[in-house]
Amino acid sequence: MDLLEWFKSHSGTISANVAIHDFSLSEGGRGMIATRDLNEGDELFNIPRALLLSPRTSELPKLYGEREWRRFRLHKGWNGLILCMMWEEAAGQASKWNGYFGIDIFHCALACCAHVHAENMTSECKRLACVLVST
Repeated sequence: MDLLEWFKSHSGTISANVAIHDFSLSEGGRGMIATRDLNEGDELFNIPRALLLSPRTSELPKLYGEREWRRFRLHKGWNGLILCMMWEEAAGQASKWNGYFGIDIFHCALACCAHVHAENMTSECKRLACVLVST
């Protein structure tokens, strides 16, 4: 299963007005291009909240124990997220995120969301929109 098939199989949506494109490495590698003129406010893609890998959506904090998770302050900042990413990637096929590990564009999207909520990763990320522009 390729990236887009995996993404769509988990209720992710991508506009028919954009496409994944492989740029040269000097231009940033893989990205997204518009296939027609876009209007302000056009939704390019939608990542369901449940598909965003975070301490809220990973099973690791529950397995670790919420009290211990909080005692080590893993519910704040980057440490908990990084642990969840490592744990989910190590789980291989057993992880629902197995389909996206190693795909740079989704790591970028995840990092964008995590950056916005770095101080409080447990707050809800209602919508994530990324527009990649190449000049």
